[in-house]
Amino acid sequence: MESNPTIDHPETHEHTLTFIRKKNSFSCDACGLVSEFEINMYGCLPCNFFIHRDCIYLPKIIKLTRHSHRLLHTYHVPDCNTKCRICNGSFVWGCGGYICTDKTCDYKLHSYCATRKATWDGRDLEQELEEISNSDQDVTSLKEVDGKTFRHFSHHHDLMKLCVNGEKEGDERVCEACILPIGSGSFLGCKECDFALHATCANLPRELEHTFHRHPLTLEVDIIEEGFFSCSQCERESCGFMYRCCQEECEFKMDAKCASLADPLYNGAHQHPLTLLDSGACC
Repeated sequence: MESNPTIDHPETHEHTLTFIRKKNSFSCDACGLVSEFEINMYGCLPCNFFIHRDCIYLPKIIKLTRHSHRLLHTYHVPDCNTKCRICNGSFVWGCGGYICTDKTCDYKLHSYCATRKATWDGRDLEQELEEISNSDQDVTSLKEVDGKTFRHFSHHHDLMKLCVNGEKEGDERVCEACILPIGSGSFLGCKECDFALHATCANLPRELEHTFHRHPLTLEVDIIEEGFFSCSQCERESCGFMYRCCQEECEFKMDAKCASLADPLYNGAHQHPLTLLDSGACC
């Protein structure tokens, strides 16, 4: 295995790091993992500092779609008894990870969870100013017209808040967004045609950053040319509303059912809020 015998990288450590040409059982100060069967560690003996070769160049500041604030890499995660918000695993005491730049937010991630390809877009934002949200940019899908009627950008008629009752007004209607039956309770329906939307689906924004994808998504409601599409998250086919990745080279698509899942997730089956994971949710 070829590797530089020494590395000078002040952003990582103030002293020169020396390659350790033996297998070891040291935990990496950047990620907390032990690679006892690999030879991939650099160290600074005077400081008792050890780091994986790949962790030397971990980005300092990143932004993930699953969290509203930027994340900062630190070599000492505070309150390591808390769990990683992606894998729900514990932190190694005295080792690093990513923490929220907002001092009032306790969001924390393992280094390897935060920077995996499916989660992070690959951008280090240390030298970039934080973008200020443009309040003039309207990404809402539903607008109130006069207190009783609403206008959704996907439909040319005004909608009214209706309720499924004993007269079975909504029993045969299907939500245009998620393609599920309206079911019971209130919904938004058109008096001039059969167009209907669940309240949750009607309020899905036209632009979205979601836990399930590393890039921003744009809502598309007219997929006539494509017909059905396969959701990249749940792999079910749908002909309803679709969120498409804003990156041209990325083919990620997500249906309204997956898009409506928010983190934290509140479900009547459990008394506590659930953390949304790639394969489910946990307390």
